[in-house]
Amino acid sequence: MTEALMKSEPTMNSTGSGQTDVVGGQRDHGPGLEPPASVGASLDSVDTPALLLDLDANGEAVRAFQQSLFVLTTVMSRAQKGRAVLDAGLKAHSIDSGMPLIANVPGAAYTRASDEHGIVEFDGPGVLALGQKIRLIPGHCDPTVNLYDWLVCVRHGCVEDLWPITARGAIY
Repeated sequence: MTEALMKSEPTMNSTGSGQTDVVGGQRDHGPGLEPPASVGASLDSVDTPALLLDLDANGEAVRAFQQSLFVLTTVMSRAQKGRAVLDAGLKAHSIDSGMPLIANVPGAAYTRASDEHGIVEFDGPGVLALGQKIRLIPGHCDPTVNLYDWLVCVRHGCVEDLWPITARGAIY
């Protein structure tokens, strides 16, 4: 068996987010081998910020991937200045590796979560409007995905596909 594997064609392998720094050829993987790739890790998560970065020719950090996993949520309340309540709390995303980030809303920070709601704090008026849809970037994708039955695949603002999460809640 080992001899057959050694003679097989080189293939691309997949590893955890801790190996993503090799994407872009920064390390030698042997003749004909592609670097490992990882999917799903948050670009800005607290525990892996540098792992999804590569360096350009000038040594400047560049992102190797685009964010692809979001939790869509709605602003439910704006009762206090500088604060909003969202309809996404602990039952919508995992916070074991940090609070989610808020995509495309500069100056807004998700600061607290209860079971069904989340608190966002921000500076300045009019940053978030009542009923506004915003996208959260989970702090830890694996346990967040495990909370859902389906991934809704969106491309260019249109739903393209639905992927069932077949191992949801599975313990073997």
